[in-house]
Parts: sequence; structure tokens; C-alpha cells
Amino acid sequence: MGKFSVAVIGGGIGGVVTTIALLKRNIDVRLYEATENYRELGGGIIFGPNTLRIMEKINPEMMDAYHVCATKNAWESKKDIWWEFRHGLPPADDPDAPPKFIANAIATGSGHASAKRPQFLAELVKLIPRETARFGKKLDWAKDHGAEGVEMHFEDGTTERADAVVGCDGIKSCLRRMVLGEDNPASYPSFTGKYAWRALLPMDVARKHMGDEYAQNAFMFLGPHAHVFTLPLEQGNVMQMVATYSKDAWTKKEWMVEADREEMVGRLENWVKPIRDILPIITTSKIWALFDSIPATTFTNGSRICLLGDAAHASTPHQGSGGGMAMEDAFILAETLAGIDEPRDIYKAFDAYDQIRRPRSQRLVKTSREAGELYHLELTDNDADLADNIENRYRWIWDNNPQTELDQAMTLLDEQLQKPATNGFSMNGDHGMGSHVSMPPAPITVGPVA
Repeated sequence: MGKFSVAVIGGGIGGVVTTIALLKRNIDVRLYEATENYRELGGGIIFGPNTLRIMEKINPEMMDAYHVCATKNAWESKKDIWWEFRHGLPPADDPDAPPKFIANAIATGSGHASAKRPQFLAELVKLIPRETARFGKKLDWAKDHGAEGVEMHFEDGTTERADAVVGCDGIKSCLRRMVLGEDNPASYPSFTGKYAWRALLPMDVARKHMGDEYAQNAFMFLGPHAHVFTLPLEQGNVMQMVATYSKDAWTKKEWMVEADREEMVGRLENWVKPIRDILPIITTSKIWALFDSIPATTFTNGSRICLLGDAAHASTPHQGSGGGMAMEDAFILAETLAGIDEPRDIYKAFDAYDQIRRPRSQRLVKTSREAGELYHLELTDNDADLADNIENRYRWIWDNNPQTELDQAMTLLDEQLQKPATNGFSMNGDHGMGSHVSMPPAPITVGPVA
């Protein structure tokens, strides 16, 4: 260690995995988290085949956390099924008919595997020395001083400096506003027209009301302007149910609010029997608005600051791939930084990362929003079209080869390292796949979150 220093802002899964990746490559890193401990919001994280591959690439010890936390479909006959899709509405003349089959999304070799986010995070942080993290450090503003590094000011009045800063500060990222500009609409989250109602139930209770098949395995029920999924968690001791509804606009300031439980139940009262049977025992009334990111023209803008995970490309959860995409980011970013020797080349490593990771990760944002519309029968209600879409839509996510991405990133980086610094760097941030950084920009600053 010691060639240069990196500050990671944010102690969720993206920030923790980035820190693990940098430590594994002997890069001097410090993690800053706004709360008093590591914090991960949300319910479950789902592990696709690409996520398992990338964890092995980042640090094989991450698989220990996976094996401790992951819960799979309980039935052997469903071991390779990612989700089993059924219709949410029964025939009008037979409300107790079994939910009609649409399609299976098959993930051979991994099947469906999920974990509670806080539990998975608690296992991952065992790979990070305690002295690497700083808690109670909410970023107020930062300034990129070029060769003098990045100055960070925190709300507790302290100031620190690093050669590079990686923004893993989530969908409401203040560093995103720094990179993209305060007046850029892409600096701020966008409501996706969907909100979710989520509940966790003891598995024995869920089995009693829904039956073993629907409670112990991952199912997705599709209906007009709504969908419901169920999946097992905590080694099969808990079932999670999430109902997602369509909504034209979100006018409330907060994203998580109390709602009318009777309204939530009422929207599903004509659904298939397994869903109807579970509704009376769900007591929660909180709902979560689902936001995502408007596509950005850059994740770094040629500075010593870059964005990663939700700060770069927050997506809806409809394809279960946001966590895995952040881990892919962390792998490429850590490898490109490991490929340079001098702080002056940090922006070149960031640019190579940006050019490789931005197209794929932003495709996830777009297709995840589309998936929500698909599940709500807003794109088609034809069974054959639904089945074809479901059976094929995840392949591009799962079949990604991280080594191919790394080879492309390192080729870009090598080309940039061979070029002398000039005055030719464009400040518009739209580098494109064939462009190369030649000189870092003037210092830039971000202010406090509004």
C-alpha cells in the first residue's frame, strides 16, 4: 500500500464491496459512513449467476458470506428456477383455481438465492479491518484540487483528504450532483411509477396460509397494474412478500410512508387464492416509492471523483440485479486503480472504468423499469409474449463475462497511460467508448445535500 489513497463514501453493500476489492489489491483505502455503523436499507438481495462469479473475482472469501446467508428454493424440483411466474388473477368463474402458469426463468447452477441485506452486509464487513472505517461521517461537501487530491468536509466539522474519492452514497448521492452538476436533472432520482408494500412472515405461518409450494419457493404473480412476489429468507425460516402497484405520480416528500392498509388489501382481494389467503395476517401499512436514476453522461467527468452502484445507476428491484451490478462496478474499478502507479493517473483509471461500466449498468436501469411494466401487464397480456420475454430477458445480465470487461478496461487504460498529458480534455463529460482522457479538469466542488 501507499501509492495513493482512496476514500469510499458510503457503508452499504456497494461501498463495503468496493473497500474489500481495494484492500485485496493492496490499495490504501478508507471507508466513510454517515451513521454510527455499517448500514444497508431494504429487504432482500438476490444473487444471480453473474453475482456469484464476480464475488469470486473480487475476493473468494466473499463466498463465505454468501454461504452463511443465502436461502434457496426449498424444493429440489425448483433448484434451477430463478422465479416461477404465474397469473395473479384467477378465472372469473373459478376464483379458487390454481394460479395459471406463465413461464420459468431458469438460472442453471444458481437458481434462486437470496438473503436479507443487513445480514449479508454483517458478514461482508468481517473482511474489513475496523480501523479502515470511519463512522458518523456524513459528507457535507468535497472539492477536487487536482494534484493535491480531494478535500472532504463532513457535517461533524472535520476535514480529510484523499487522492481519490469513490461515491457509494446511494440513490440520493450528493457526489452525483458534483459529477453531473446541480442543475442537471440526471443528478436527482426519478419516480418510476411504482411503489411497494412489503412484509416478512414466519415461514410456519406462511406455509399454513399459502401452502408449502408458494411459501417455500420464489414465485412471481402478475396482474393488471400490480405484481406480487414471495420468496424464502433466513435459511427458510422467513417468507418475504412484496406487492408492487402502479401509480402515476409520487407527491410526498418522503419515500417511505404510512398507507391505508385496507386499500393495499383491497387491490388484491380478487387475486388468486394463495395471495388472498395471506392478506389477513399482514399487518404492516408502510409503502415504499420506487425511484431510479436518469441516465448520466459520465460517472466521473474526468475528475478524481467517481460514482459506483446506486450513486451511479440506481435501478428498480424488478430484475433482482442492482447489488450484483454494484459488485461488478467494484471489480472493474479496483482493477483499473491497481493498474496505475501514480496519483496523477487516477482520472485515467476512472475514465476506463466509466467507459466500460456505464453502458451495461444503465441498460439495467432501463430494462428493470421495463420489467416492472411487463409484470403489470402494461406491455402485453399475451401469455406467449410474456413467456418469451421472461425466459430470455435476464440472459444478458447473467451471462456477462467479467474477464472480458476487465480486458477491455485495461486496454483502454493502457492506451491512456501511453499518451502524454495535453490540454485536450473535454469538460462535457460525454467521453464515448473511443475517447481518451488527456488532462484532469480544474477543481470542482459539491455543496451540502438539500
